[in-house]
Amino acid sequence: MNEPPDFLVLYAVLEHLLPKERTYILGMMRETIEGGGSVFFAETPNRLIPFDSHSSQLQFTQSLPPELALRYSSKSKHQSWKWSLDQMGSNLDALFRCGLGLSYHDFELDLFDDTRLLPLAFSGWCGELLGHQAIQNDERWLLSYFNANSMPVHPAFSRYWLEGLLSKRASQFHQFTCIGRIDGDQQAPEVRAESWNHPLFLVSRGKPIVADFKFPENSSDDFEVIIQISDSSLPELLIVHFNGSKIELACGASENMWHRTKSLHFRLPKAPQSLSIGCDSGKAEIRAVIINGYTRSLGH
Repeated sequence: MNEPPDFLVLYAVLEHLLPKERTYILGMMRETIEGGGSVFFAETPNRLIPFDSHSSQLQFTQSLPPELALRYSSKSKHQSWKWSLDQMGSNLDALFRCGLGLSYHDFELDLFDDTRLLPLAFSGWCGELLGHQAIQNDERWLLSYFNANSMPVHPAFSRYWLEGLLSKRASQFHQFTCIGRIDGDQQAPEVRAESWNHPLFLVSRGKPIVADFKFPENSSDDFEVIIQISDSSLPELLIVHFNGSKIELACGASENMWHRTKSLHFRLPKAPQSLSIGCDSGKAEIRAVIINGYTRSLGH
């Protein structure tokens, strides 16, 4: 290729490439970005997350040396994946072709020396993707590990699915995700794009959860709200008070999804300066409140 592409799409691609191919494609990503183009990558599993839900469905296999991971694959109960591995020859090339995760290390070596400087217009921490793939305990732990050890790693590399849009033409970087913290019945700190506090969650135990938000002056007049609630304790109704109004949300039966979280969506005509979330009975385990991509992940 003489000229880098204007737009490069890598949807569920990187994890199926052989090592040399990964290096080549990451180099192409770099050339595309430096040439003024954009790169979209998505659904690439993170090898630093213990459970491999993408391929073997075993614990810690993604972080094993490939030779050991190939031997250990015999213990997998993921029959369709094992069948594909066998059809391809059950060798190292087949293991990569069937899917092995990446991590920030690959991007650091072949894309940007400091992943914090990646021109990410959005990542897996943006509101829309949080609504699609709820926050997991392993992701919370990995992000807190990055922060506790002052590691120069972008938070995008703490999610199970590595995904984002890279472009130097993006008007804002890292500002689609604001990870904050809420303490029950206490005022939360102002939302700041540069804050990367690791998310936790709070069990309401029948008491309302109060979330205070402060939005930029140029905020939209139409607000999408996503409330993520664990399916381990679903009440019949969530009761949301905002700006003097009230909405009742029927939780219903939760789909049996791997992330064990139900997302409830509704829209507001104007910016909510505060939300009070309660339930009709029992307790509700609220994992996150997401408003137009500004996220409050709840903490004790």
